[in-house]
Amino acid sequence: MPLRHGVIAEDQPPSTGNRLIVQRREAIASNHPLRSFLALCDRTGAQGLAKRRRPVQNAAMLIINDLSLRMAGRLLLDHASLTLPAGTKAGLVGRNGTGKTTLFKAITGDFPSETGSISLPKNTRIGQVAQEAPGTEEPLLEIVLKADLERSALLEEEKTATDPHRIADIHMRLADIDAHSAESRAATILAGLGFDDAAQRRPASSFSGGWRMRVALAAVLFSEPDLLLLDEPTNYLDLEGTLWLENYVSKYPHTVLLISHDRDLLNRAVNSIVHLDQKKLTFWRGGYDQFERQ
Repeated sequence: MPLRHGVIAEDQPPSTGNRLIVQRREAIASNHPLRSFLALCDRTGAQGLAKRRRPVQNAAMLIINDLSLRMAGRLLLDHASLTLPAGTKAGLVGRNGTGKTTLFKAITGDFPSETGSISLPKNTRIGQVAQEAPGTEEPLLEIVLKADLERSALLEEEKTATDPHRIADIHMRLADIDAHSAESRAATILAGLGFDDAAQRRPASSFSGGWRMRVALAAVLFSEPDLLLLDEPTNYLDLEGTLWLENYVSKYPHTVLLISHDRDLLNRAVNSIVHLDQKKLTFWRGGYDQFERQ
């Protein structure tokens, strides 16, 4: 698979968001101020992630068995199989139009399969960026905080609970999920994606569509799903946001499957590659450069 300027070449040109690759490399190679930003990422990128269950080593998070997907009469996957270990950060690569986004829809249950099955552990929480960016009058910080549905539900129940045992259970669970640090964690994610303290308290309706998509990304990251699906997440990020996300994903404590044309992201943020080619899925260990050499 040929490459252009650090971006994986496809039958169609890559999105403009991925033109940041050359700029990023120049920043890292020079005495650009982003050198200090990169050091900051290493210290703060994924700190404060909620203390939920950690992936069980060697367990499977996602099992795709004999899966066939067809869209508008065109076969995209033909009896494809894949086992994705828990805790894996995997890049899903393949030519444009091969069915990567459709596979995501099948995983979330939004697209029917012709044959086969997709299996996940019981009670697995799947997260992906909302298709519609938030545009309400709520402050950005509140929007992100509400993305943790369990925390929100527990705090709401706490207001009316009267049974001492239930109140104790609520407090214990809030402690387990590190609810006391929720605001600082949400603020850290928003800051990493380019929102300063003042911006975080502005209503979402005051931002353009691209900035609202960053809020949607911040919300899904804050909710910390067991399986995080990211489809071209750098398309609406600038260089600083791309670098921050790269670091965050690499340290994410659960399983990530992401679609991207950003070669640097596929080398630094992930530890494996899932190749969709000739209607089949193949799992490779290592980043994109290692995959390309195999």
